[in-house]
Amino acid sequence: MTTGTAQRSKHVGLLTDEQASPESVLTEPTAWVCSLGRGVRCWNLRNPKAQGFAVDFDRTTAPGRPLTDEDRSRPGEVRRIERAHLRLWGADNLVATADLLITELVTNAFGQGRGQVEVRLWCTASRFWLRVGSGSRIEIGEGGLEAPDEDLAQTGRGLLLVDAFADFWGLSDDRNSVWCSLRTPGGESPGEAVPAD
Repeated sequence: MTTGTAQRSKHVGLLTDEQASPESVLTEPTAWVCSLGRGVRCWNLRNPKAQGFAVDFDRTTAPGRPLTDEDRSRPGEVRRIERAHLRLWGADNLVATADLLITELVTNAFGQGRGQVEVRLWCTASRFWLRVGSGSRIEIGEGGLEAPDEDLAQTGRGLLLVDAFADFWGLSDDRNSVWCSLRTPGGESPGEAVPAD
């Protein structure tokens, strides 16, 4: 995965490969940890540059159908994993924002995707990273991100929230995953990593 040219906003831009490419930090999960139940596999991710966690979920919801209780519970499971890892990494101050990003991206992956949902969390010296894939192409209209027509709409704000709260975000080259990052305590400021136009 590389950053490609994600929709440009105040936070989105081209990053160096080392900053944005998960493969530059983590390639494959290195140690299988456990199964969290039917259709759930977990790994520890270890690399000299970062530590993290990977979890893959087999969906129980048929495409286009309302989410099953099992799939609806998945964002909460990922949040529990994320909170434990952020505490371990000394980045407790990121929990509220990371919770929001995880909830939006994992819910979108189950609600809009068609394949296995893959979640990757990792932390480098300066950033917390999240990548969520759903096996389905993510489309953003030519007009960019737009809010839903109705003020009280329950859906349609996921990437708008990611854009508002993440320091950076983008799509994988195959457009099947969304990645985003947050600066960790003492990490570089977001503006330093985005090249000038």
